[in-house]
Order: sequence, then structure tokens, then C-alpha cells
Amino acid sequence: MENTIKRLGFCRLCRSDDLKILFIKYGFEVARCHRCGFTFLNFDPNEQFIKNYYSEDFFNDPGTKHGFSDYEAENENLKKTFKERIDILKKYKPAGRLLDIGCATGTFMEVASQHWDVFGVEISEYASQKAQEKGLKVLQGDLVNSPYADQKFDIITMWDTLEHLNHPTQVLQTLKKMTNTGSIIAATTGDVGSLASILTGKYWHLFNIPQHLSYFDKKSASSLFNKAGFKVMQISYPSVNFSLDYLLFRLMTFYRIRALKSLYQLLKRRNLLNANFKVNLFDIMFIIAQRQ
Repeated sequence: MENTIKRLGFCRLCRSDDLKILFIKYGFEVARCHRCGFTFLNFDPNEQFIKNYYSEDFFNDPGTKHGFSDYEAENENLKKTFKERIDILKKYKPAGRLLDIGCATGTFMEVASQHWDVFGVEISEYASQKAQEKGLKVLQGDLVNSPYADQKFDIITMWDTLEHLNHPTQVLQTLKKMTNTGSIIAATTGDVGSLASILTGKYWHLFNIPQHLSYFDKKSASSLFNKAGFKVMQISYPSVNFSLDYLLFRLMTFYRIRALKSLYQLLKRRNLLNANFKVNLFDIMFIIAQRQ
């Protein structure tokens, strides 16, 4: 399998080719840049890979893509999490135009539309179609090549999106052109420098391969935003709301714990997976940055 993987060959942030391979998982190399210290997946996905990977079975995962067993079933939990983030965003920009990058089926947009004029862009044809069916203003495709790249926004959100970007520096440069002084970028992404990551090593749950291409810490995330002309206003670690279904499904599929499969199927048949939990491993950063 390794021979079929197209390696990137240089750092996603500083483009240095002075790399150290930390470990190999499923044939993919997780590397660290000697020059800037950034950790990333040494993989250069093409358009066909992206189209195939973020298809319907990413959002309704049979157990092969480390996604959601049923993304739409997590709607209410996702909305609880998003409402908490919106309360923070309103302090910075209570009104205006908002663009959600990687909007999936539009759950955040549904909640945010109560406060802003909301737009979305989503790489997945399946998810963007679901969002459009809800009457949301969503374009399918890549942000850099979308009509939104020539428009201006007051707030741009990227929830669990940064780590999926093949060229994050290029995207942030595009966001600079799409914003005015004082505009806000809000993003969540894993913190590879967190205690949870350090303790679990290569088994960290956000070494989610091959979908996660970049592994930021506070330093590299701040550098990414600062170099693009944004000042990081805050980095925090809020809780996330999940169902028991999602948590057990992730444990079972990501760590390949076969013993959980029978338990999961039994609880699902008896409709006992609907319990909801607030989860916080303090390894997911909530970043707010302001255009300078």
C-alpha cells in the first residue's frame, strides 16, 4: 500500500524538506519538520481521493472512515456545542455576513442564521446537497476556487476543518482577501501538544489517518494565523457534546476494539445509545483570530 501513497515531501507550513518520520500508520507517514517543528501527514491527496473519501459513507460510516455512524442523528448535540460557540462569537461580531467553511450538512448554519447572514462551502457533494435541501446557501467545492473567494465576510468559521486542508497557508491567505480589518476567523482543531496527545502518542484519537493532514499546537496555529495577517485573540479548550452512540462507535472503529461491536449492536437494538455527554480531553483548541 505504501507504494500507492503520494507523499507531499515537504512541510505544509514552511515548505522545508528537512523532515523526521515519527511513525507510520496504515502505510502513511506522520512527519515532523526539523525547521519549524510542525507535525503533519506526509501525504498529498488528489481531487479523486477527496471526492471518494468525503462521500456519503463518511457521514454514515460503516466503520471504515472513522467518521459518524449517522451524522444527522448527532444534530441536537452538535447544535448545543455550536450555540456555546455562537455566544462567544457574538461578543466580537453581533451582526454581519458569516461564511462556514467545511459546513457539512449545515447544522451550524441553521443555528447561526438566527444572528448573521449565513453562507457555507463544503467539499463533499453528499453533505452540500443535504444542506441545500434544508434551504441553506451552500456551494459545493473548494473554497479557493469558489465565488466566495471574491466576496467579503465579517466572520469566517472552520469547525474541525483546518486539519483536513492540504494547503492551510494558501487557504489563510485567501481568507485575508475575503475579510476586512476587524473581521473574525474562528476555528477548532486538535492540539498535538496537549497532554492527551503526549500520553497516547501515535494512538491519539486525532491522528485520524488519512483524513487529518495537519496536527497543530498553539505555536503552529498562532504562526499560521499571524503570518496571514490575523492576530490570535484567544485559544481555549471548550467541551463538546456527543451521544453515547458516537463515543462507542469511535472507540470501536478507530481503535478496532472488536469486543465492543456486540455491545454496541445490543445497545443500538434496544435504543440505549441516545444518552448525551459533555466531553473534554483538553486537546481541541478553539481559536479566535482578528484580521489586522
